[in-house]
Parts: sequence; structure tokens; C-alpha cells
Amino acid sequence: WRIGYTAGNNKVIKAMAKLQGQSTSCPNSIAQAAAIEALIGDQTQVKTMKNIFKNRRDYIIKRLNNMKDVHCTVPGGAFYAFPDFSKHMNKNISSSNDLAMYLLEKKSVVSVSGDAFGGAGHIRFSYAASDVDLQGAMDLLEEALDEI
Repeated sequence: WRIGYTAGNNKVIKAMAKLQGQSTSCPNSIAQAAAIEALIGDQTQVKTMKNIFKNRRDYIIKRLNNMKDVHCTVPGGAFYAFPDFSKHMNKNISSSNDLAMYLLEKKSVVSVSGDAFGGAGHIRFSYAASDVDLQGAMDLLEEALDEI
């Protein structure tokens, strides 16, 4: 669906438009109708979802910061937490990639290595999941950190 807009420096926007014009075509009619409704329709659900995501964000940040040797700042946007696990790096887990794979293989917790975002020692978690799934993932993460 990926409909959006951008604002910025005129030269940058022109360059972006050239790239976008060559890589995608016009949005389909369903996406266009959905975008119109999203912009001018009833915003009640947006407010509801905003509060749900804020609660999820606050929950995951609090859980992460209460874990031993983990630090996580409050994200400025999107729905990802980017905690620092540098103090958990050792001979068996020597990188963000190692930690992300360990969590996936041993605990079935999906994350993304911070190395992909220039954040060595960090991994990224999405909090666009149910409250139950977030709680389960944080419980499993704590177990994993105790085992490392």
C-alpha cells in the first residue's frame, strides 16, 4: 500500500522523485481510496492505535531497561526499540548478529541485528505485536541473557 509524502530540500526531493518514478508506478485505486479515507475520515481509530502503541512502547522500554546490563532509549518514531546489549558480548556472543541468531535459534524470538543499522552491540525489536507476544518475548529474552 505504501502511500506517503515527503518534504525537504528541493534538490533532494527532485532526486528522490527521479528515483521513485523509475522504481514504482502509480498506486492502485484501492490504495488511493484508502489513503483518502485515512487522511480525511474519522480519526478515532488512529487515536486508539496511537495509545495502544504508546503503551506497548512504554512496556518494552521499561522491561528492557530493567534487565541487567541492558540500556534502551525511548525511540523517536516508528515502532522499534533499539536496546544496547554490548555488556553481554563475550566469546560465544561476540556481535549483534550472534545475539540475534542466538535469540532466534534458542528462544524463537525474532530480532534484527543492530549491525544492519550501524549499531554494533544493539538489536532491534518491533513492538507492533500483541501485548501477550511482547510479554512472552521479553520473558524469553531475560531467560536468554541469564544463559549467555
